[in-house]
Amino acid sequence: MIEVTKVTKSDDTGNLIEGLPVLVDDTSLAFHLDLSGKHMWGLLKAATREDAGSEGSLYKKITIPKKSGKVRVLYAPDGALKAVQTKIRDRILDKAPKSRVSVAYRKGMCPGDTARVIAGAPVIIQLDIKDYFPSILQSQVRNYFKSLGYGDSVSNLLGGLLCVKDGKRRFVPQGGTASPMLANRIAEMLIDPAVESELPEGWRYLRYCDNLYIWPTTQEAYRKVKHKDLLNNIRKAVGLTGFSTHKGSIVPYYRRQKLLGLTVNVKANMPRERYKLLRACLYNCAKLGIESQLTNSAALGFEALGDTRADVLRFKAFLSGMLNYYRDYITTHKYQQLLGWYEKATGETNDTN
Repeated sequence: MIEVTKVTKSDDTGNLIEGLPVLVDDTSLAFHLDLSGKHMWGLLKAATREDAGSEGSLYKKITIPKKSGKVRVLYAPDGALKAVQTKIRDRILDKAPKSRVSVAYRKGMCPGDTARVIAGAPVIIQLDIKDYFPSILQSQVRNYFKSLGYGDSVSNLLGGLLCVKDGKRRFVPQGGTASPMLANRIAEMLIDPAVESELPEGWRYLRYCDNLYIWPTTQEAYRKVKHKDLLNNIRKAVGLTGFSTHKGSIVPYYRRQKLLGLTVNVKANMPRERYKLLRACLYNCAKLGIESQLTNSAALGFEALGDTRADVLRFKAFLSGMLNYYRDYITTHKYQQLLGWYEKATGETNDTN
């Protein structure tokens, strides 16, 4: 937990990793973030003292219902804090070392790249982390920055600016602009080495955000390993890092293998039922209008929030994103047909270049 006490003396960096900015104290950090010292400390105090959603907090607390009946809690930082978090992401986190097995939030990479690598595997073991963002505490964020070579005061300050307070806990907020990349970096430090230590010979591992994928690269490796035992060993290893996982799944080649919204038994493809849902949705949008489908698209993953004007804008962006994502995983004829309906319904060109 950060102590909001102003640092007045220099806090030298240790063995700072090459390529990262040199930050030795609060003054140099404020300068690097285009802030005055007073402004930075004001943001830090407001971010760390008040519970999210309460009066005086710099976070808006948003609750979104899930299909399961549970809720997803998002924490949206206000404009000034959001801008600072974005600068930390772009100027520090993005310059930090990246793990070769961590493939989310990387420039020039998309989920389909991961699906292509894994496609055709004899079996895929899949795990996902429970409560990924809330599981990453401010103390772990501080330790991560210390691992980069920053001193205690700078690491504490960065942890305070990047974490939200809700009740007695301070953790990485889902909704913060730096949170996905920050969570990824901490998982690279904790989760990835734990999983790799359990990999048998001939097996590979990739992680996309909170989704873990393990698979054999040869038939020999596939036959030699008891898949259930490997899954259990990896779950235990991840548990020792402080994270929890769901039960996971073992999907052999003779069952439908799906990951990141694609089927991958032979090659990465758009699932047939998803194509049919998107096709029907876009056809109806073109024929009846966008608003007609706002409450009929939960199966596609869109949740209307009740504000029609805002929902229409969100739905357009949602459909555009789906078209862009699946463009390379359906035939050109099918894509052009879907695109035509989208452009007729919205009056917009879906420019993917």
